[in-house]
Parts: sequence; structure tokens; C-alpha cells
Amino acid sequence: MLDSITGATAETALTDSDQSRAKLAEDLDNFLTLLVTQLKHQDPLDPMDANEFTSQLVEFAQVEQQIQQNANLEDILAAQQLNNLGTIVSYIGKYAEVVSTAMSVEDHAGKFSYTLFDDAISSQITIRDEAGNVVYHGQGETSAGTHYFEWDGADNLGNVYPDGVYTVTVSALDAGEDAVDVGYTTFGRVTGVRTDNGDAYLELNNGYFISIDGVLSVSEPPATPDTDAGATVEETEGDDA
Repeated sequence: MLDSITGATAETALTDSDQSRAKLAEDLDNFLTLLVTQLKHQDPLDPMDANEFTSQLVEFAQVEQQIQQNANLEDILAAQQLNNLGTIVSYIGKYAEVVSTAMSVEDHAGKFSYTLFDDAISSQITIRDEAGNVVYHGQGETSAGTHYFEWDGADNLGNVYPDGVYTVTVSALDAGEDAVDVGYTTFGRVTGVRTDNGDAYLELNNGYFISIDGVLSVSEPPATPDTDAGATVEETEGDDA
């Protein structure tokens, strides 16, 4: 996996410089051909000004130097991406909590948290599949704070859905029936890593990639589920989860 990623990265990084260098060589060949032709047919009594084509040659040399500098920077970027990839590859197999509403379900188990930023009088948990169909809905917690929910992959009628990526939402209303702001995190096993333009991404449960900037914590995967599937677990400030 590392060879394929780094090989593709190196190939992409050199493309721009190689193309620029080839274009410069073509332009220089055309310029020299034109210059030789002009010298052959110049008026001996009114020869060409040497300063003009010398200045043009200097410009070609400056462009070539700039292209080489760009190539060096691209090599540094490729090396940095390789170093980043080598660092985050240690996350593979770990259990990550990420800022996202996309919940990975593996072995009919998915977990997410939702934080209510104010007390609510009602809240509704909704889980949708990748096509946007509702596969689960139920009542959520109403107290301000962070709450955890584990889903066993079954809908309200007991029908079990396949592993994959599902979207979670929590709709909460306060006493004035105004919407309460909600923050989300989801959990999953890191199954892959990649880099893109210097940015690092983790793949969760072979389902989707998320920027490492959105990773809140990485830990050893739990040996067993924390709670019974489909149950909610509260965690408010000062209380144990």
C-alpha cells in the first residue's frame, strides 16, 4: 500500500517540472534555430545587435534555474508526504474518534456521540443509509452535555442492515421550540491511511476517509462493546460515562 501511494505521489510531483522543462527545451531549440537563420541572412553592413539575443539567452537560463528550484521543492514535498505517511501508518488497527456525522458500522456495531449545547425538551435520533433512507429512529437524551449511542445495525422492526457507512442526526428542541445546536463525533477502526497534497487522511472500517485534523483521539480497539447494542449512555460534565 505504501509503495503504491508513494509511487503515485512521486510521479505526480514531478509531472509539472518535467513538462515545464520539456517546454523550455522546445522553446530554446526554436529560438536557436531562428537565431542561426537570422545570422545567416543578416545584412553585413547592418549586423544584428548581439545584446538583444544575449539578453534572451539569459532569460532562458533564468527560467531554467526557476524550473530546477520548483523541482527541488516538489522533491521536498514528496519527502514530507512520505514522512507524514510513515507517521500516521501507526494508526492502522487503532480505534479513532473523529468529528463527523458519518458512522462506520462493522460487525453490526456502530457508535457515535452527540453533544447538546443546551437543555432540550425533546430529541430524536435518526440514522440513514447511504441512499438517505431512514433505517432507525428513536428518542434521544435531553440534558445538555455529551451522550453516546451504540447501534446494532437493526431498524425499529428488528431488520438487520449490512455493515457500511451511515449518517446520524439528532434533532433537539428547547423549551421555546427552537432548535438546539448539536455536535457529533463517530468512532471506527482505522483500516488505512493516505496523503493528498500534503494532507493526511485516515480510513475508518474500510468505509470512508477523514482528515487527520478531525481526529479527536486514537486508542486500542475495545475488546467488547461498552454497552448493550441500541442503548444510550450519558456522559455529562463531572459524571462517568
